[in-house]
Amino acid sequence: MTTTEGNKELARRLIRAFDEEDFEVMGELLAQDFRYHQNGKVEDGADGFRAMMRRVYAAWQPHRIVIEDEIAEGDRVVFRMTAYDTHSGPYRGVAATGAELTWSLMFIFRIANGRIAEIWRAGDDVVRFEQVGLRIVGPS
Repeated sequence: MTTTEGNKELARRLIRAFDEEDFEVMGELLAQDFRYHQNGKVEDGADGFRAMMRRVYAAWQPHRIVIEDEIAEGDRVVFRMTAYDTHSGPYRGVAATGAELTWSLMFIFRIANGRIAEIWRAGDDVVRFEQVGLRIVGPS
């Protein structure tokens, strides 16, 4: 298997671990100094990332991600994905609505020494929030 193919498989395994809520596999795949970039914020460390994922699972069950496109070059892998969630717990002050959501997101993975060292996330959060009744309001 080429390095590029191996890197894609490593990223696929992490997405499967997300879907299965498999924190043990996440721990095996993430570098100890892992960094997760989202909306201008950075979550440092594999432990911090797993704690963030526990908060996600508390609000969105079941949670499923479908990989629509894969691109890989060098130490980077990019996935364009569709997420399917049910709003099953409180999120940003909104009680569970039971709403079934479909939204798009992309991850850029950086692979180092056979582990995922970083992820940059971009998602259609406005669509996701609107599906549970949250409205994004800019400055007046």
